[in-house]
Amino acid sequence: MIDVSRINTTDELLRQAKWLEGKTLAEVSEEIKRVPYSVITGENNTARVTISDRVYSPPEISAMILQKMKQTAEDYLGSKITDAVITVPAYFNDKARKDTIKAQVHKT
Repeated sequence: MIDVSRINTTDELLRQAKWLEGKTLAEVSEEIKRVPYSVITGENNTARVTISDRVYSPPEISAMILQKMKQTAEDYLGSKITDAVITVPAYFNDKARKDTIKAQVHKT
């Protein structure tokens, strides 16, 4: 998992990564010019993000975000959370929806 306390530069700050879900590198070629991190080609021509010499898939990134959200909610509520409903934006294609489902069960 990315240690957010050790982020020193904007190149390591991951933002707007959700739009990579279910997309090939060709589909995001214009958008990657506007982000401070490196986006490379991964398995099956999918977009991957490189941070601190490690390559992450969009489901891995989503899984880390979901884990942090769960921990924050548990800390706030003072109890363990075992169930949650995760929604996706209407503009997500089938591949992006499937990647979101993968993120829900992904172990990092």
